[in-house]
Amino acid sequence: MMGLNKQQQKLADTYNSSNEFDTILVNAAAGVGKTYTVCEMLKNENNVIALGPTHQSVQILKKSFPGARTTHSFF
Repeated sequence: MMGLNKQQQKLADTYNSSNEFDTILVNAAAGVGKTYTVCEMLKNENNVIALGPTHQSVQILKKSFPGARTTHSFF
């Protein structure tokens, strides 16, 4: 896969430079790489609960987080 673009890298750098975040919200148009970006940001983290709104996003999350589930199935 390709690396992060400038905007994605800025989000990752902001997240990685602070320990204040326990929840993040990424809001953008469809197909711009939100799920990919979050997977790249969190791939070295422990204790991640990976939830996606759709089965398509969960399939991408499962590449990095095998226990990923849809939000609906989690609750």
